[in-house]
Amino acid sequence: MLTHPLRRFRETHEPPLSQEDLARLFGVTKATVSRWESGERFPDREFWPVIKETTGIATDELAEWKTLPDAQSTDTGAAA
Repeated sequence: MLTHPLRRFRETHEPPLSQEDLARLFGVTKATVSRWESGERFPDREFWPVIKETTGIATDELAEWKTLPDAQSTDTGAAA
């Protein structure tokens, strides 16, 4: 199984980050990060620059991930 780029970033960061840590960095909820990593939802394209700036994950890598069969709808992840 392929590892989602955000999960890979979290787990290889020194020190490793939790979904909650990453959610705080992005200003979204932990549930949003979980949905992104599971492929249940996908970050809106407008949010990609924030992801790139925060994690260094290239937007083309996010675009490739979105084209995988498990990638579903988009999600801004706004914290409620």
